[in-house]
Amino acid sequence: MEKIKAMVDTGKVSQAMVLDGEGTLLHSHPQVMQVSSKECEAIRDGFDSPEGPLALGISVAGTKYMTLRVNENVIMARNGLSGMAAACDSNDLLFIALHDDKSDNESCLQALK
Repeated sequence: MEKIKAMVDTGKVSQAMVLDGEGTLLHSHPQVMQVSSKECEAIRDGFDSPEGPLALGISVAGTKYMTLRVNENVIMARNGLSGMAAACDSNDLLFIALHDDKSDNESCLQALK
């Protein structure tokens, strides 16, 4: 999927992935991140019920992130200098982008859009 590679190629995202409505990994770049079905479900539920991720944080591939912002379209979180952004599209695809200490949450979010 070209969108995933293009996000990483911006330099604002270190890893990106897209999952279907069932939580099945469709594509990941540059490497496969292991996102559990429980993590995927918590992220999806967070779009409708933001109080969960705001209180408990979000986990992606076993790393816990402190949630910064949640709305019906985007979840943003951080862990130290690294962070993540997640978004669902109209086809029920879940896009997750991670950034390292060379980027920031807003830049990561812009690459995700």
